[in-house]
Amino acid sequence: MMRMRKKALYTNGHEMHHEQNKASAEIKQTYDSAELKIGDNTICPVMGTKFTVQEDTLKVTVKNKNYYVCCPACIDMLKNDPDKYLK
Repeated sequence: MMRMRKKALYTNGHEMHHEQNKASAEIKQTYDSAELKIGDNTICPVMGTKFTVQEDTLKVTVKNKNYYVCCPACIDMLKNDPDKYLK
């Protein structure tokens, strides 16, 4: 009985893993705006907020690269401590 229970937990966890991979595939795994285009989904490197890149999406240059961020506050945070957010 214990073996069946472990197998059921593994199966559910395995299925969850595949569902997470499907969702992750829709979000670009880069913050560098050179690799992103309008309509791409990405994540703010500061807040972790998921958003779609638009023409008016905020962009900040750090270490000679451009990064999209979700709000004006993230511009300052990213500029002040880029190593914290660009891992």
